[in-house]
Amino acid sequence: MGNSASEHHHQGGRFFRPENLSNDPTAFRVFIKKKNKFIPGWLKVNDDEILFMRGSSHFQCWSLAHLRRYGYTCSGVFFFESGRRCATGEGLHTFQSHQAERIFHMVQSKIKIEEYARYSRLGTTTNINNNTPVRVNSLVPAPIASQRIHPVQRFSSEGAPSPCNVPTPTVPTAPPPYT
Repeated sequence: MGNSASEHHHQGGRFFRPENLSNDPTAFRVFIKKKNKFIPGWLKVNDDEILFMRGSSHFQCWSLAHLRRYGYTCSGVFFFESGRRCATGEGLHTFQSHQAERIFHMVQSKIKIEEYARYSRLGTTTNINNNTPVRVNSLVPAPIASQRIHPVQRFSSEGAPSPCNVPTPTVPTAPPPYT
């Protein structure tokens, strides 16, 4: 299960190799857990996708537009849920990294930039009724992607207490019967 498409093996003529990624601010050293082993790899956040590289020939990519939710935990795990339109299909993908928070913020900013660019491209148009220029953005509801992709921040870096230290709320249930 994965996308090993050859078009993702290089960007701008450079192959994705560890020596090219180590100085790339959009690439992060991560580990995935398989059969109780931590396997090293690189996670790269492009403008429109997340790319995971393990070794020189194993690639997986997920379009940012097809993510359902993403986040990170205080234990250094970046995660996202891919939708059915991703090459890997539906699933929860987890990556252990000391930079989980940075990965989260980078993915969040790339999604927001893409939303802004998509709605900026709409620009202005002409009103059909009276041929007056109308700003299309004023007619468009909130961006669809922001309604569909839900960031899940599980760690607060703004000085607020970390939700990891706060007990998780339980699902309300019916009160116990009186005896």
